[in-house]
Amino acid sequence: MKLNFPFTAAIVIFAAAMSAGHAQQVIPGYKSIQPSGGRPFPANEADLLRLRDDPSEPNISRMRMHAWDLFVGLTEGKPAWETWYTKCNVKLVTKGCLDKPGSRGQNIQHLLPDFEIPAQSLQFLEQLYVPSGAASDAQDPARQTPAFRLALKEFISNYGNHPQFASVLFNYQAANHILKECLYPQSADRGQGENLGCSGRATVRRDISAFPRDSIVLKTVWEVARKNSEKGSGLAGPIDTWNSSLWNRVHSSNFDPKSLSKTSVMIDTAKAAECDDRDYQDGEAVPLGCFYSHKLTQEDIDLFPHVLAEINVHHLIAGDYLILVGMHVTTKEIPEWVWATFWWDNHSFSDRHKAGRPPNLGINWRHFLMETTLSGYTPLENDGGPKIVFNPYLETAIANGVISNCLQCHREAAHGYKMPVNPYELGILGRDGKNLASGKALVPGYPGDGVQTDFLWSIADAQNPNIQALLGLLEIQFQELQMEGLHRKGLRTTPPAGSKN
Repeated sequence: MKLNFPFTAAIVIFAAAMSAGHAQQVIPGYKSIQPSGGRPFPANEADLLRLRDDPSEPNISRMRMHAWDLFVGLTEGKPAWETWYTKCNVKLVTKGCLDKPGSRGQNIQHLLPDFEIPAQSLQFLEQLYVPSGAASDAQDPARQTPAFRLALKEFISNYGNHPQFASVLFNYQAANHILKECLYPQSADRGQGENLGCSGRATVRRDISAFPRDSIVLKTVWEVARKNSEKGSGLAGPIDTWNSSLWNRVHSSNFDPKSLSKTSVMIDTAKAAECDDRDYQDGEAVPLGCFYSHKLTQEDIDLFPHVLAEINVHHLIAGDYLILVGMHVTTKEIPEWVWATFWWDNHSFSDRHKAGRPPNLGINWRHFLMETTLSGYTPLENDGGPKIVFNPYLETAIANGVISNCLQCHREAAHGYKMPVNPYELGILGRDGKNLASGKALVPGYPGDGVQTDFLWSIADAQNPNIQALLGLLEIQFQELQMEGLHRKGLRTTPPAGSKN
């Protein structure tokens, strides 16, 4: 079956969105997506649903073709997503945001103030976190259990040594929907009158208004390749890549991905425009041209959000490289969204997840692998269990993440409810497809006070006070660890201003 996409020019979609009554101002330099082969976006919904409902081998190939087409459209030339709206732009976060979003021009610098610790990495801490009844105590480490404080200290130590950054980005249509529907926390409304009359609308119903079909949300994931200290070495790194058996085998529930060895890859920065269409062997330096990267300046480092700057100020230096290693992409082309995830690997020309990768991808995008789904269950895996779709750079931080499915997880996205099970766990089924992989009871649904957020955790997490408290605790804990280190060296006798004793 050939996908029968209706002809819809991107400029027509864009103009229609601009004519909407609550349309927001477009960021200068904004670039919309143009899928591979001139195919219009969004694709025909009925055709995509037919692929989902008949997951035969030919249709699986067509689903993959659609995901790769989106990837080409997102990365061709100047990547479209570099010009998109950040959480700062749509008020999902406000702390550390630039006064004039987008004023620095549309490049990676535009994204840096929005960089965050991936939400997946905070799940273990959130499970141990004990919410405080008083807002003033929410970021007081003394209010937390010894287990939480120990985990927090270990997290900062590990994260500082191997930082990973994420940035959630929205195309114009998705960003406009968030702003006109006031889906951000009410505390973020700065009283400018631009959204007068809609504040609080999201809390009246048990779900928010559905995003328009031409909405796209993506998460980019970055690692740091440190410049080599040896003069003239021309090498940076290493960065870690995962053993491919992580995604090419169906693992059992409660499998620990740390039991698999990782591969360390050094980057040859002298070869900025070179990359071979082949696997690179473990231990072989990979040319910088095989990555999408950004060489950090001191100005870049100064743009990092405060909590990340605090943790990494002694680890990041000008001349280090930001390396894009993963990307989640989701489009509202069908009611439950289209889900695709991409990750960099040095064995990307022999791995089966290269299937369907188009030859017209740019040189620095041809080492990405991909998995996609339109369903939380099908096509079934070899063990007869639900479809597995996860990103090794993100979901390995979640218990049972290596048997997770994007849609299963995101259908649990909600805020304002009390749940006996971590909501991320609710989205990971055991291999029978009927029980939770964690072994805990499957909760039948949300209490009446919950608000489902159209599959988007970025909307739900922005309304979660525990997440904000965790970020504050990270900053406080880092200051205390830094003070302890200085005390041991005899360099400080009084705590830094603003720290807690």
